[in-house]
Amino acid sequence: MLRAVADLVLMRRPSCARVIAEPDIRNTPSIAAFLTAGFRFSAEIDLLDKRAALMVRDRSLRHLL
Repeated sequence: MLRAVADLVLMRRPSCARVIAEPDIRNTPSIAAFLTAGFRFSAEIDLLDKRAALMVRDRSLRHLL
């Protein structure tokens, strides 16, 4: 489902260069699901309520997935 949603966003919004997500860094099943869906881990970031994994799905890599 993550891959389908990211593909839909990139398909419907030509000016959108990437899709980002920020699951809790402790939620390893969620991070694994994003990686499987073609996202890459970019960084750990501090948000108000959690430490998050910044996950990025780049338009330029879409054709490789």
